[in-house]
Amino acid sequence: MSDSDRARAPAPHSAVTGLLIALGIILLLPGLCSLAAMAVFLGIDPRGVVRDSELISLWLMCFVVSAAGIVLIRYARKRSQPPWP
Repeated sequence: MSDSDRARAPAPHSAVTGLLIALGIILLLPGLCSLAAMAVFLGIDPRGVVRDSELISLWLMCFVVSAAGIVLIRYARKRSQPPWP
């Protein structure tokens, strides 16, 4: 294998990085769905939504899952960058 082939070959951990980013994107979906549902429900009955503690706790859990997705994507991007400039 020549030096130019080695330079063009993907890093061995690039597949893992891709999987981590894909998993992070999947984890973002509950938060996006919660935002859409929140917009719809707040448009229909804002007072009823604010009083429903179970719905608010469900939305908070979805946002926590989405935050984990953001952390995972940031970790994967940081992991894929070389340590030197």
